[in-house]
Amino acid sequence: MKKTTSFLLLCIFPMIFLFIGLSFSRAKYSNDPEYIYLINALNLAKFQSVGHFDNPGTTVMELGLGVVFFTHLFDSTASDGLVEEVLKNPDKYVEAFSTVLIVLICLVLLYVGYLVFKKTNRIWAALLIQITPFLSANVLEHAWTKTSPEPMLLITSILLSGVLVLYYYDLKKGEKPYYLLFAIISGFGLATKATYLPLAIIPFLLLPGLRNKARYIGLLILTFLLFTIPAWPLFPSMLNWFYNLLTHKGIYGKGERGIIDLPVYFTSLKAIFRNNPAFSFTVVSSILLLALFKTIPKLRVHTHTLQYRILFALILSYVFAILIVAKHYQHNHYLLPELATIGVALYFLVKNLTLVVAKQAANSAFSVLATISVIFVLVVIAPHLASSNQGYKITNQEFEKTSLSINEKYADYKEVYFFPTSLNKYSALMFGNAYSQQKNLAEMQALYPDVLFLNKMTRSFEQWGTKLTFDEMTARFGAKLLLTGGPLTEPEADEIRGWGIPLTTIYQGRTQAVYMIDNNNISLEQAFSGSITLPKIMSCDMETLNFDRQYVVSGDQKFFAGTSHSSEKARSGKYSVKLAGQQIYALEHILQDAMPGDQFKISIWRYSDNNEGFLVAASTPEQIFYHQVGESGGIDTKGWRLVTSYFTIPQNIGANQVKIYVWNSGSGTMYFDDLTVERL
Repeated sequence: MKKTTSFLLLCIFPMIFLFIGLSFSRAKYSNDPEYIYLINALNLAKFQSVGHFDNPGTTVMELGLGVVFFTHLFDSTASDGLVEEVLKNPDKYVEAFSTVLIVLICLVLLYVGYLVFKKTNRIWAALLIQITPFLSANVLEHAWTKTSPEPMLLITSILLSGVLVLYYYDLKKGEKPYYLLFAIISGFGLATKATYLPLAIIPFLLLPGLRNKARYIGLLILTFLLFTIPAWPLFPSMLNWFYNLLTHKGIYGKGERGIIDLPVYFTSLKAIFRNNPAFSFTVVSSILLLALFKTIPKLRVHTHTLQYRILFALILSYVFAILIVAKHYQHNHYLLPELATIGVALYFLVKNLTLVVAKQAANSAFSVLATISVIFVLVVIAPHLASSNQGYKITNQEFEKTSLSINEKYADYKEVYFFPTSLNKYSALMFGNAYSQQKNLAEMQALYPDVLFLNKMTRSFEQWGTKLTFDEMTARFGAKLLLTGGPLTEPEADEIRGWGIPLTTIYQGRTQAVYMIDNNNISLEQAFSGSITLPKIMSCDMETLNFDRQYVVSGDQKFFAGTSHSSEKARSGKYSVKLAGQQIYALEHILQDAMPGDQFKISIWRYSDNNEGFLVAASTPEQIFYHQVGESGGIDTKGWRLVTSYFTIPQNIGANQVKIYVWNSGSGTMYFDDLTVERL
């Protein structure tokens, strides 16, 4: 085949990816996860550490720093500093971020396709690897619509595919430091998201000799540390996060202690294979072929060949990924690293097939697989993507139409935005700020001082995290109020009405809703007015320990302290509880006789340098009820901040108990003092 024709063929899938990706719609002001990475990029722009460590995701934040810097540098309309411009026009920078990721993926697809074609001399082999992202609608949707670790993982996995082909065909591989190349790719992948871990075992299995394996592991750790420098202060929290993921049955490290919930686990396994047909075909057919080599004596000699070992390593990593993801299978993108390497697995599947059937028949399998893949994309994937694209368009159109209608018909009303379930600039910024240790809060408050939220998690009105009673809010901003954001279900609307805030539905659509507060029927006593004298159940000033010094006590009530009782700092008296290092929980207390529908207000004073300390109320087990509050309200003259939690015991609590406790989710040191518990 002529070089010009080959090059044109190699451009097909990258160009399709680029042109459709750049024209594909994405939801504006989608807070999770886009604004987490945008606002953490601002942390880096201010030479501060990041505030998010779950993924870890630092490579995305580092790329985001470059994107916002150069976008701002070449923006002729920018008149303010970088941070202010990003906060004024955040979605413009998210859009630029998304564009850069799409372009990078296109270039990597083109490069790896060329590399594979050069090494194999088979255009179908190269096209098979290039079409891989198109074999999963979920992969494409994340690549085209999300500023998140997933597009970066797609880049990393495609590069790994190319390096595996390069490694296979390099006759002088023993003379080259492939352990270094593999370590850089794996370190980058793990720093992007821990879901890359299964693929990181592939080089370890392939590299010959203990020395090369040890070098790979050592350099992998080193490169991971280098790529995660911005998150170094959060490493203790990161380790605790992954420890909880491993040791709890619920999602995000919650729920009962244990490794897996067997009924849920087996249901998830079925869903994984059902939702990923191309992946399932690759895994099942490869396992059957590998088993054939092991069971037939004449073929067993080939199990020592490199092509067998590469396929075995790939499939083993897939099985490992499936077993991990099935534990918490909520979203398909957790398998993205594996889904992005299907093409190279199919390539080595065919390479091994040449040892079983006639070589000519096996070689024709490349064109057959590529053809079937194209048909699969057109028949199965394309309709799904068209529907998703239309959904994003409708979302944006509805947002613009609703905003225009509010400006025209309710210009004299004050908007209060639902948080976090809102598609708007302010809720998105607040969400990103919450996951960046609130290091850009001062700038947000300065730019948007009068933005109000109804935080559905804390059941309170807030002004950038500062709680406001309803009468305080109406005194400052007037009685004409609109609640806007995502549509409420009837139970959610009834819950808000139960707070004493009658709602009149003005508009309720697919992703937007507008509710007017019926000011003539407001029950100010219930609407967070604080005008009712509430009976105090208990208070604890942390001064007194029980006989075994494990609990701080107040009257006949006790709160577990363990080794956290401290005289280093106190708001009142001489003692508080100190959470640092391995001691991250304290003051656990069971709310005796808590009944369904009972309402509580719990307050505690916190002293810390960050907002990573939480006041938690949870059922045992936590799947039924979990409520945490970390935002602080008032601050006293000593620097102690008041954290207040309002919650209602759910109707389905049954015989389960509800406990309260404080939690240090970060790596710093914090103190808690003067706890009060009130039944409303």
